[in-house]
Amino acid sequence: MRKFVLIILSLAIFSSCGYHLAGTGTTLPSYIKKIYIPPVKNNTSRAEVETYMTSALRDEMARRGKEVVDRKEDADAELVGGIEGFRVYPVGINTAGESRRFSVFVTGKFVLSKT
Repeated sequence: MRKFVLIILSLAIFSSCGYHLAGTGTTLPSYIKKIYIPPVKNNTSRAEVETYMTSALRDEMARRGKEVVDRKEDADAELVGGIEGFRVYPVGINTAGESRRFSVFVTGKFVLSKT
């Protein structure tokens, strides 16, 4: 019984403080229902990284409940930006000295504005 009370108390505390699992919440204003995301600019020498980033941003917004639209005129907000840096570091090397695992760091500048 004591364990049950602790679980209920924990749930009550966490549900009232705004806690949520990573990737499940949103910090966008509530008036943003539809968002326009034009292709991301690539300011690096890494080919095609902008294609993957644009797709990832659109997928993430849709996953978080925002409708991603194809025209700026149909949107409540616009997310515009570019990739400023792209670095890859090996983190796992096999016995032959070949890299098998990598850490990838992507930096960018983005602006969210009301349309």
